[in-house]
Amino acid sequence: MGIPLKTRKGKLDKPRPLKLSTLGDQTLEGVLGDMDAVGQYLNSSTCDRAVYPAVVALCENLKMFGPQLENVYKDQLDKCYISIRNGCRDDRLTLAVRYRLLEVIELRAMHWQPNENLINYYKQKLVQIEAEEAALEEQTIDTTGQTTPGITFPPTTTSSLILPALQPFQHTIYSQLPQQPPTQPQPQTPRPPPSWRPGRSSKTRGSLPRPLESRARTTARTRW
Repeated sequence: MGIPLKTRKGKLDKPRPLKLSTLGDQTLEGVLGDMDAVGQYLNSSTCDRAVYPAVVALCENLKMFGPQLENVYKDQLDKCYISIRNGCRDDRLTLAVRYRLLEVIELRAMHWQPNENLINYYKQKLVQIEAEEAALEEQTIDTTGQTTPGITFPPTTTSSLILPALQPFQHTIYSQLPQQPPTQPQPQTPRPPPSWRPGRSSKTRGSLPRPLESRARTTARTRW
């Protein structure tokens, strides 16, 4: 016969809360802090390139922790995304930073389930844009004023590299206004001189005044 096991009576332990998912040393609380800091920066009137790494890190964390933040901290996430949308409209930010912001906007719109086409598109586009911006920055730092031969850069406008979803933020009103040709002054034709003095009627034209006419008649009679 087997030995019966003794049943233990006692209080059941409460389930311990699950540990927050981490990315290295990063936790959800840390991501929330980054969301507040980056949101304040995007809403401010300053443009400091030193904050760009924090913006890039936040976008990477949102891609990693987005579903968990959506379930637990949705209000804070909504507030952060208002700032992210404002950043997409800010021309002072570099094109690469705005592309990263737009990527997380589309990622959340797809319920944090991106497809392969979206991932490959942003990956290739960011590599291209960051390479061009890095090369352009090297030319700007060059104090000699000499540019690297054989390298040409497109204009700084974003219409050639931007997604259709971002184009409404970049429209300029002045480019859409119709251009009117400059008006040239028309030459004025000289008026012909009047055939008689102003104030005289056509009936008296060519005749002498009455006092002079009477004098002329009396002079002619005395001569004869």
